[in-house]
Amino acid sequence: MNTYRFRIVLDVEEDVLCDLDVPANDSNLFKLHQSILKAFELEEGEMASFYRSNNNWDQGEEIGLVEMGMPGELTMSKISLHEAFPQKGTKMIYVYDLIQLWTFFVELIDVNKNPLEDAFVVRQTGRRPDNAPPKKMESHSDVDIDLSQWDILLNDSDSDDDLS
Repeated sequence: MNTYRFRIVLDVEEDVLCDLDVPANDSNLFKLHQSILKAFELEEGEMASFYRSNNNWDQGEEIGLVEMGMPGELTMSKISLHEAFPQKGTKMIYVYDLIQLWTFFVELIDVNKNPLEDAFVVRQTGRRPDNAPPKKMESHSDVDIDLSQWDILLNDSDSDDDLS
């Protein structure tokens, strides 16, 4: 039985990370999702997604928590750890709570043969802040959207759109 060691880094200003050992056999991304929630003391019940990534941490194909009825969609319970992380160095982005956008960088840093029945934190540095940091959305067209200005955009009194 293999054990996967992941380095999981929370995207915040202060260093917050953990190294997490997870049994690889019969495990999938849903079990990794649950292990991350436990390691970072997050509540169950929020939507979450993994995204395939590369060495530049670019966000790729989404693997959602639940099926949304889209053709060809991938879900966490259907993707084994071996499929998601075929070799050391494989990276994924994990986003928890699609409103607050807690963002984690997940990298497979080691594979060993130590038998393991349940996931556990090997090393932890820093502490998760109480609130997720504000996120700045960026598009490929080099136009940045500052989410803190979203309320201003929605309540623009100069708008020509009359919805009544």
